[in-house]
Amino acid sequence: MFDSTTIIITFASFLAAYINASFATGGFFVILAIITFILPMTTALPLTPALIYTSLIARVGWFWKDTNWPIVWTFCVGAIVGVFLGARTFIYLSEAILALSVGTMMLIITWLPPTGYRPKMKYPYIPVGVIHGFLTTAIGGSAILQMIIMRTTLLKRQVTGTLASCFLAMEAMRVMGYASVGFDYGEHIPVIILASIAGILGTWVGKHSEHLISEKRFRVVFRWLITFIAIRLIYKGWMIL
Repeated sequence: MFDSTTIIITFASFLAAYINASFATGGFFVILAIITFILPMTTALPLTPALIYTSLIARVGWFWKDTNWPIVWTFCVGAIVGVFLGARTFIYLSEAILALSVGTMMLIITWLPPTGYRPKMKYPYIPVGVIHGFLTTAIGGSAILQMIIMRTTLLKRQVTGTLASCFLAMEAMRVMGYASVGFDYGEHIPVIILASIAGILGTWVGKHSEHLISEKRFRVVFRWLITFIAIRLIYKGWMIL
């Protein structure tokens, strides 16, 4: 139960929760980047939503009053469709394709310049939910929702609460989607429990220390960390091919 893999995953869960609580987003890619060093992509992608779930619950509770619920509800409608299609695409993708896809997606998300896009349709977060849910479930990476919400007039705490509520619903859908196509969560219960406890602690620490690290400095370090991990995944996928 306390082997090196479990310890690393537990630490990654704490770190991801801390980053999400402090800076609203980024933790998902950190935990995914870390656990892909020690687990195959076909295990890391389905396991990630279960590892971060309790930290999302904690974040939703702490930022409940700041959440923009119309965005959450409409996003969830689209995510139902996206996750369903993504889970059924995931089972046909090889380890190499997943590594190449996730690495490429990380680079695009990290270095894509701001577009200034603002959704103008009546319910823009329904198609956002479809696309975001599909990409995150099928290849483990998408920041479409984050990029759009970051360009709204929502304040930092509103962004944190809204993203947490959207992801809380979507990660539950992802767990059900992966389970429906054969992934066995039962054999990972011990590490899920430890990661869940670490996630709650990380969220608490992040919420009470968000003022200690400037967002500008965090974004620089985060960008280069994710870039390094992305290049490694692309190299790994290419070597497998």
